[in-house]
Amino acid sequence: MADVSVLLEETLNVSGALLVKSFGHQSTTIKRFAATNEQVLAVQMRQVMFGRRWSSIMHIFYALLPAMVYYVVSTVAKFVEQTWTMVVLAAPDQSGLPAFLPHSSR
Repeated sequence: MADVSVLLEETLNVSGALLVKSFGHQSTTIKRFAATNEQVLAVQMRQVMFGRRWSSIMHIFYALLPAMVYYVVSTVAKFVEQTWTMVVLAAPDQSGLPAFLPHSSR
């Protein structure tokens, strides 16, 4: 990204454009910009694809989390040999916040 910034600062200001035109480096500058642009595009595409994969993984994890909690609690309850009443403390109340978090009623 810094390469693109430097390239644009060198070539798009008035003095840079005059230098490029004066020495006849238009095609070289265009090729240089195209190469830098391709590199930046590749990096940005990798970042977007990684973000999508990470987001998908997190959505799956959060969707499976309640099932995992119930499984762990039921497995522990079998070994403890007690009768357990499962109370879901994290269920949201009418305000949308979990019941165990302190919040003011508005």
